[in-house]
This record gives sequence, structure tokens and C-alpha cells, in this order.
Amino acid sequence: MKKTVVLFLLVLCIMPLWAQVEQPQRIDFDVASFQNYFHTVSAGSKGLLLYREIKNRETKMERKIEVYFLDMDLNVVWHEYYYVHFRYYNIGFEYCDKYFYLLFQQNVNSLTADLFALRIHMEDQRFETFLIEQDFPMVLFEFKVIENTLIFAGYSDEKPTVVCYTFGKSQPIVLPGFYNAKNWIFQVHIDTTNNRFNVLTNFRFNDNRKSISIKSFDPDGNMLQNVDLLPFEGNSLLDGRLISINEDFMLVAGTYTNNKSGISCGIYISAINSKGDQIIYYYNYADLKNFFGYMKIKKRKRVEERNRRRNIKGREINFPSYGMIDFNMVKWGNQYIMVGEASSRPHNYNVYKVYNGYNNLNYISYSTKYNNIHALVMGLDEKGHLLWDNSFEIKSVTTYEHEQHFHFAGSADSFGILYYDNEIRSKVVYGNDVIGGKFYDDL
Repeated sequence: MKKTVVLFLLVLCIMPLWAQVEQPQRIDFDVASFQNYFHTVSAGSKGLLLYREIKNRETKMERKIEVYFLDMDLNVVWHEYYYVHFRYYNIGFEYCDKYFYLLFQQNVNSLTADLFALRIHMEDQRFETFLIEQDFPMVLFEFKVIENTLIFAGYSDEKPTVVCYTFGKSQPIVLPGFYNAKNWIFQVHIDTTNNRFNVLTNFRFNDNRKSISIKSFDPDGNMLQNVDLLPFEGNSLLDGRLISINEDFMLVAGTYTNNKSGISCGIYISAINSKGDQIIYYYNYADLKNFFGYMKIKKRKRVEERNRRRNIKGREINFPSYGMIDFNMVKWGNQYIMVGEASSRPHNYNVYKVYNGYNNLNYISYSTKYNNIHALVMGLDEKGHLLWDNSFEIKSVTTYEHEQHFHFAGSADSFGILYYDNEIRSKVVYGNDVIGGKFYDDL
């Protein structure tokens, strides 16, 4: 039996009054029914990497890994096979400039199992290997690479831990400032502009309010900067994602609350300069123009009127049924786009965050049910000022884990949002306006 794996590019084609999804390129792979599916890895502007484990008929004690490198038009640049001993299981990957890394672990059920890194040279497909003997138990959360340094972030004894290894050298570098507190790691961000990496964690003030700490390191693990975000009195910052603007500025965005329940009531944007100076802007959900755009018109008007009356009376506007998840930020022209997905269940940080093996963050919620409602899209300038906002409703998407459903891309003058639920559902926006309504396309 043979099955076909199809990889295709989708483009949101934008015209004056309408938009639709088109498929300009496509590549097909015939695979046997017992073979694994491909994992796809972005290589930035260079193209796309695909890899999978296939049946090894040549040797008995090794796993056979098939790797394809495709250019931006889905043409095969090269295709190679690599062999790894059966004792190692693939748990992750990372692409960094001229190298593609595959990460393996000897025993995925052991927190002290050795790690094994396979590094593939993109130009000539040569490979190098690196065995990492772990000295202490650690639940992996994220795997990143900068220059010749492998970065592992996770939890040891339920405390955040970040460890670095120079490729080929067994001596670990345990980064300072993490292990002494029961905090969460939100992001390990590689800043290619300033050749450093940033680690975002949370912390608590003496009055039990939460905030975000950004610690910056050079590729050798030396701390360069430590910035704690200082929210207004009474506010707590619940989470955060970072994007580098240039050598002098970075933006951190996430959700905030002004009550003890921990339920988010809006979005914060913080602009931080190279000296550590900061300013934080707060946008209550009720102040956004299109946050309730997913609702039917009558219900939306009732909610907006109720919020208006509460605002006039100076009463706090809360949203007990919302939690924002899966924040992401990208550059688009001279703007920065932040996209978050709204869930019908609030954030619950009393759950353990683990690395699921493919560079994603899983929130294991022990049968907690999430009904995703809509995506919130915000356009920002380089100083963090809100330029516009829009939203896109999700139809019938329910999950027991926090998962990313929305994908997005921009043309020269418009911004497209899409997700897949038995069909491709897409919407094109220009600032606060929607171009041509919503579209539904079959694959």
C-alpha cells in the first residue's frame, strides 16, 4: 500500500474587493503506509526542511532519518539519509543559519537520560555528532541555538533552569538567575541583530503581583542585561513574548490583569531600550475596536453598551470567560503584528509546562477543556503604540491543550489570517477594516 504526502504553499491573493486562497506550488511524496510523516522546519528565506524516520533495511542497530531541503518554490535542493543508534529517540530540532540540528534523547521517560545532537551542514550535507551527558534531572521546555552554543531551557525540581553547551564540549554552563525561584519560562528568544539571546520568565512582587523579567546573554552565557517590567500599581503581567526591533529597542507583549483572580482583562505592550528604560501601554479588551467582532451584531451591541455604562460609572470591566493564549509577533513592513488566540477558559498557570519534542510549548492541563473563540490581531509601531486591531472568529475548535490554530501573512498593503478546520477559513484585513469578508476554501 502506498500513500501520498502532499506539501503545498498557500497564498492569500488580495484584490480591491475580494480575497481568496490560491495554491501556486505543490510537491508530492509517495510513502509506504508504515512510514512516518514528515516534520516541517522553516529555514527562513532559504526555504524549508523536511525530515522523518523511515524503515532501515541496511543496518540493524540504527534509525534511518530522511532529510529534504526545499527552496522557496518547493524545488528539492538536496536529499540525504542519516543514521542514529536505536537507543536514541528524536525529541526536537532547530535550524540556525548554516546548520540543521536534530536532537535525540536516550530514554524519553528518564529526566537524566543523555542527549544526542546531530548537526547537518546545509551547504555540503556533512554531519557532526555531540553526546551530552546530563548531570541532573531536567524536564526540557525549549531547545535553541545561537552561533556554536546549544541552549536548553526547562525545569529541574520544578524550578526554571537554563543550561548551555558549546557544541562538542561536555562542560555545561548553567545560567544564573533562574534556579532560585519557582517561576515559569515563557520564551527563549534569539536576537540575531544584537547576537544575543533573551530569556523571559515571570516573578512576583512582595504584594504577590506578577510581572515579567527579561535576562539577556551573549553566546558564551555571560549575562548582558536584566530588566524587570514594572507595571502600574494594582496591575499584574501574566505572560509575555518578545520581538527585537533594532539594536536599540525591543517590544514585549502579553496579557495583564488588575484583579486578584488572575483573569486577563487586556493586552499590555512594553517598549524597552538598550539602557533598560521602559514604558508600558495597557489596552483593556473593551477599548479595542474589534475585539468583539466575532459576535453576532445584536450580542456585540449589548456587550459594548454594557461596557460603556460601566466605564462611565468608573467601574472595572472584567472578562471572566476569556484567556489569551499562543501569542506571536512578526514584523510586517514598518509595523509589528501581534496575534493571540482567545480561549473560553482563563489562563491556568498551576499546570506544568513541558517541551513536546518539536519546538512547541505544551500546557498539560489534566483534562481541562478549552473552547477557542477567536484570534486577536493588533498592529503596533516600533515604539509599541497601538495602530489598529482586528479579530477573526474560530468555528467549533475545541482542544484539551493550548494549540496554535491561526496562521498569518502579509502582502504589501493587507494582512491575511487563516486556519484549517475541514476547510481553509480565511480573512483579509487592512487595519481596522475587513476586505471582502470571510472565505471558505477546500484543500
